[in-house]
Order: sequence, then structure tokens, then C-alpha cells
Amino acid sequence: MTSAERGENGERGGSELRRDFLSGRWVLIAPERARRPNDFQSVRAPTIDVSRTSCPFCEGREAETPPEVEALRDESPVPDSAGWRVRVVPNKFPALTPGPEPTPEKRAGGLFESLPGTGVHEVVVDTPDHDREWVDLPVDHIRDVLGIFRRRLRAIEQDSTIQYVQIFKNKGGFAGASLRHPHTQILGVPVVPQQVWEELSALEHHARESGGCFFCRLIKDEEAGPRRIRTGPDFIALAPYASRFPYETHVLPRRHTALFRETTDEELIGLARMMKFVLSRLRDVASDPDYHIVLRQAPVTRGARPGDPRLDSFVHWRIEVLPVMGLVAGFEWGTGCFINPIVPESAAAALRG
Repeated sequence: MTSAERGENGERGGSELRRDFLSGRWVLIAPERARRPNDFQSVRAPTIDVSRTSCPFCEGREAETPPEVEALRDESPVPDSAGWRVRVVPNKFPALTPGPEPTPEKRAGGLFESLPGTGVHEVVVDTPDHDREWVDLPVDHIRDVLGIFRRRLRAIEQDSTIQYVQIFKNKGGFAGASLRHPHTQILGVPVVPQQVWEELSALEHHARESGGCFFCRLIKDEEAGPRRIRTGPDFIALAPYASRFPYETHVLPRRHTALFRETTDEELIGLARMMKFVLSRLRDVASDPDYHIVLRQAPVTRGARPGDPRLDSFVHWRIEVLPVMGLVAGFEWGTGCFINPIVPESAAAALRG
């Protein structure tokens, strides 16, 4: 391919299949798909927009939620009262509930296996303001939210029944949010999900072959490359080489660490600044799309590999920002191969500004 056939950011012209190193997943980068007609492009998913007067997450309506687990308060120290900045409550409609350590149950023939749905399901109410998403909040407030995540992880990961903790945020109806008021969810599950195991296997294989962490190498290789979005002293934001979604962004700590709970106070400030920048640019460039924010980290070491310290040597936590700018349709469901109409190098250039 000649240089004339590449874009100004070095990307290949036309469609291209890219393989994600860790998952083995193929992604079809197909910029021509962006030109297709779409009768539904202006339709918004029906996020439930409960008014301030009845929203269970708004300040003054604390009695509408289960009793709080934790909160940051500027005023009254009384639990379940007004005056909070960030508040954590059990999910009123939990996917998992606390219970004893589950024991696998196998049915006749060994084809059917199940576990009781024990675990933790909490909601972090990010702000008392009904309409202010992370992008609208000051950096100090985002830091407070991230600090609550760290504290909840440190507490939940002490539970011997929990093997993996997932923090995720759904913003908007297309992303699955059921309430407009900004909030984040924390699920502690009694198993290590298969996708996590597959990534662990790839990371361990890379470490065994190269002697180092895949993500530490990635940060070094992408530092000045076309998929770099923003760099800071503690964090870097990148467009993944095999991005599944338009403007997909991964934020990684420069310091090698496997678990978010190990983040320092100084790093929380740097992460808050980076998240503010990334979400601000996403709003400007992509017209404020719905999105997911997902924390990817190591399993709880005790549950994943008892007494095995190697996880810390090759797992590197990250935050993924996954915009929802089109439907996952039949091809994706049938093949596991995503179609992305925005070339990652072009997305990174736009997000850099």
C-alpha cells in the first residue's frame, strides 16, 4: 500500500479487519458504513426521566432508597439525610444478594451447572444534582466519586464469597440506564467471568513470552503514536487499535498495578482530570452520545488463584469508555466480530482536538 492510500493519521484506506491482541476478537473497521442511510438516527432511547420531585436519587429523598452503605457529606453527619456529595446504597432491585459462599450444583449428566446468585450489588449516586453528569462536575467532585469506588472495592474485596468486582456506569437509555440521575453500579460476583479469564490467559502468555506486562509495553509503544488521545504524568488515554465502537477510549495508569483499590490519592486527581477531558471531548466531537464506563481489573487474588502473586505482575487495570452510537446487530451477535465505522486513528485525532 502506498502512502497516498493512507489517511493523514496513517490509517489504511477502505475496510480493514483488525484483531485485538488480548481477546483474539476481530473487529471490522468499515468507514464506508458511516455513509449508509439511517431512518432512526435521531431517535433517542427512552431513559426514564423521573422529575426532581420524585427521583429517588435526588437530595431530600433519601428515604426512597435502602439505607446508605456509605456517603461523603459536607453538612449533617446523620446517615440517610441531606447534605451529601456522593452516596452509596444497596440496589433496590439487585441482580445479586448477600449470602453464604456458594457451592456449585451439577445436574444429571454434568451438562447443567448452577450457583446461587449471591454477591453484592450497590449503587453509587454520583451527585445530588439530577442533571449533572461527570463531564459537568468539577474535577474535585469526580475525584470524590473515584475515591468512593476505591473505598467500596477495599471493603467488598474482603468478602470471601466475592471473586470479581465490576464497576460500571451506563449513561443514557441506549446504554441501558433506567434512571436519568447520574449513578454508577458496583457488582461483586462469586465467580470470575469467562471474558476475564480469557484476558488473564492472554496477559499471562504475553508475560511468559516477553517477560513483561502487555499494557506497560502498550503505553510505551503508543506514547507518541496516532492512537494517543491525551497523556498526563499518571495516566494516558488511547483509542484501542481494534476499537469496537466509534470513539472508544481506554484510560490506563502509567504505574503498573493490577487493582484499582491500590490507586493513590495523587493518582485519583490525575484520573479525575483525564476522565473530565475524555468525556468533554466525547461530548464535543460526538454530540453527547450515550456511553458505558467500565472498570477492568484483576480478580480478587484470593478467589482467582489462591496464594498466587503472579496476577500482580501481569495484570494492569484500566477504564474503558464505550460510546453507544449504533446498534449491535445480527452480524455482531452471530460472529462476535464488531463493525466500527470510525477508524481509531481518526477518532483519536478528533478527540485530541
